[in-house]
Amino acid sequence: MRYFKYKHANKIYSAAWKAEFAHLARDEQKIVRKNRNLGNAAVIVILIVMSVCFACGVLALKEIPDPEHILLRILYYMMIPLLAIVWIALSGVIGYWAARPLFNRITEHPMLLRQNALHQACEPLRKFYGLQEPFVVTKCFSSSDETFNNHDVCLFVCDGELRITADIQRGFADGNKDLGCYAFRADEITLTKREREGSLALELKADQVVFLLGYRAKGYIRKHFLNPQG
Repeated sequence: MRYFKYKHANKIYSAAWKAEFAHLARDEQKIVRKNRNLGNAAVIVILIVMSVCFACGVLALKEIPDPEHILLRILYYMMIPLLAIVWIALSGVIGYWAARPLFNRITEHPMLLRQNALHQACEPLRKFYGLQEPFVVTKCFSSSDETFNNHDVCLFVCDGELRITADIQRGFADGNKDLGCYAFRADEITLTKREREGSLALELKADQVVFLLGYRAKGYIRKHFLNPQG
């Protein structure tokens, strides 16, 4: 077992990145309101176009005389529901194309932009700790290392070790949230099922180091670390 930590985590956040991230946070509500208004307007356009198309379809059907032959008349009335479904679907497509300019003006949700910014900022940490696929993100409810308490953590396998670190996949905007990384060999850990507040949790223990993790970690550890071939 070993523990290591990136020495200058706060230095990965440049002044330009911090300013851009703060700008995204300030403008979030403004962009959300704009997107919501554009979405509502697009829906109204679609409903109007569909209503007009539907009305035109009804008027067109009224202009078609009923067939005189009884079999043709039965077939005609049986076809009306199918024609109505097809016409409604076609009206929806026409309505969408009419509203497309409004949909095109909807910008990417600022929350997604911020998530992308956080992910990109933590690239040096992912490289340093060796994060690679497959990995799992789960909750660390408690740990002998109290800095991990109530944090989302990444579990992954690198160079034959099981590693546990903060959620550097989603990322974070404060270098102080870098918790460092614990690395274990397979013969160093024991896994024990525990109950926590009415649900299952997984206790991972190596010597005096203990993590109480979300139970989903058990399947990942057994499949990708303890039994990678089976």
